[in-house]
Order: sequence, then C-alpha cells, then structure tokens
Amino acid sequence: MSHEERSSAPFIADAIALARARMEELFRTFGARLPAEVQQDLSRGMEAILCEILSQHPAFRADADDFVSTAEAATLLFVSRPHVTKLLEQGKLTLHHETQDNRFLTRTSVLLYRSSLEAAKRAYQASTRDEE
Repeated sequence: MSHEERSSAPFIADAIALARARMEELFRTFGARLPAEVQQDLSRGMEAILCEILSQHPAFRADADDFVSTAEAATLLFVSRPHVTKLLEQGKLTLHHETQDNRFLTRTSVLLYRSSLEAAKRAYQASTRDEE
C-alpha cells in the first residue's frame, strides 16, 4: 500500500465518522418517528454514498499522480485556494511544478501537512479532556 493510500484511508474513515455523528444527531431529533431498521438502512446508505463520492473525486483517488493542483489541495485540507497558496509561500507545502496559470503541489507534502494538523487536533483534544 502506498503512502497516499494509507493517508487517504484514514481520511475517508474520518469523513464517515463525522457523517455518522451528524446522522446520530438527526436521529436524536427525528428518530422517534423512524423505526430502528430504517435508521440503520439510512446510515448504511449514507456511508455507501459518501465512500463512492470520495473515491471518485480526483483529490482522494489513490491512483492519482504524485502531484495535486491548488484546488485539489484545498479540497484535501478543507481550506480555500488562497490559503493553500499562503501555505505554499510559507514553505509548509512543496511545489511540484508550475505552469503559466497554475501551481501544482506534491501530494505527499499536502497529505503530511494534513496529518500534522490532525495530530495537533488530537493532542489538543486529549489535553483538554485531561483538564476536565
């Protein structure tokens, strides 16, 4: 399994976990009106749709080339394209190549940056959990 495949798999799992949490919120609000088996079917269907969408998006495909556009990097990082440009200028992301109008970043630098953000988020959450 390549680095990109290992990095995209946790991301898809995180997206599914977030979607499950949102579905549970909806079920708490409207769940009394829906039988449990309908709730389970809805959850499974939502997960299948989410996996299909993410696997078809160019930025999330494991077979994509070793570089991504600034737009694809923005999608992977859940930020705007101007923010990706700022990260590139700060040296936090690595330029792969540049055309007349576009910049392309190394996929590895984007995935590593995303991993570092996720690690920082987990560390912060763990530290605040300890304080409670």
